[in-house]
Amino acid sequence: MLISSYDFGQEITAQKSHAFETLKAEKAGPDVGYYALPSQTGLLEELEGYVGSHPYLAEITDIVIMGIGGSSLGIKAVNTFLAAHRKKNLIFLENSDPVALGIALKPLKRETSLFIVISKSGTTIETISIFKTAIKYFDLQLSLQDQARVIVITDEGSALFRMAGYYGLDTFTIPHNVGGRFSVLSAVGVVPLYIAGYDVASLLEGAKVFMERFFEGKEAHLLHKAAFYVNHAPVLPMNVLFSYTNALEDFTKWYVQLWGESLGKINKQGKHVGMTPIGLIGAVARCTISNIKGVLVRM
Repeated sequence: MLISSYDFGQEITAQKSHAFETLKAEKAGPDVGYYALPSQTGLLEELEGYVGSHPYLAEITDIVIMGIGGSSLGIKAVNTFLAAHRKKNLIFLENSDPVALGIALKPLKRETSLFIVISKSGTTIETISIFKTAIKYFDLQLSLQDQARVIVITDEGSALFRMAGYYGLDTFTIPHNVGGRFSVLSAVGVVPLYIAGYDVASLLEGAKVFMERFFEGKEAHLLHKAAFYVNHAPVLPMNVLFSYTNALEDFTKWYVQLWGESLGKINKQGKHVGMTPIGLIGAVARCTISNIKGVLVRM
């Protein structure tokens, strides 16, 4: 088993230089939109107006988020890690297990709950099924008094977007060039975190500063590690994120999803493109970690 003290190498190679230039070109182009998310101001201004025009939000104690994968994991990671700063509860409904849903919905009250439905595609079957369950459970009248209790976050023009328009539901959109798994700094994460009381402006500013540092060459260690992973994936097939604190458990799950969905694909030849991600938490990981052959990153 290898740990993060392994020499990642500090020399500037053609491989790292090419990767850096590729990322700069990607940032400057129109196809990948998440680079622009930390600098957005329009969404925050829109949210300020939204909260100001919905005084009932002061009475909301529970924000129910219906989403899966990229529509929930990033929000949950921030919420868990910064829990001391939130002013309202965030409840995540991800799996359409009727037993789990019943347990989660039972303590909630319609009058003090805000329901946020999140789906990039607008057709995620699990999310739509959970939304329908909530509608029935709370007898939500979408076209009448309960319109303001539901927020929809999706791609403009999606089936969910059209449904929200039909019922007159408040809707926030995700940029078309931002993939669902990378959308936490879009309306997907910003809207619920803002309403929950988090300082989202500072969160975006922190992301902006770090990204600027990277493109100024001040975070070159990321390129060193990326090159190491690429060159050693055939012999070190696993990447392990070992977090010591429970507060990072949801961050670890988010990391596994981001890594696995982005780099863990199987190519046309049936071979894995990247290392298999594994997330472990604290002392309970001891029963698992002894048999892992790969790169261990401790946090």
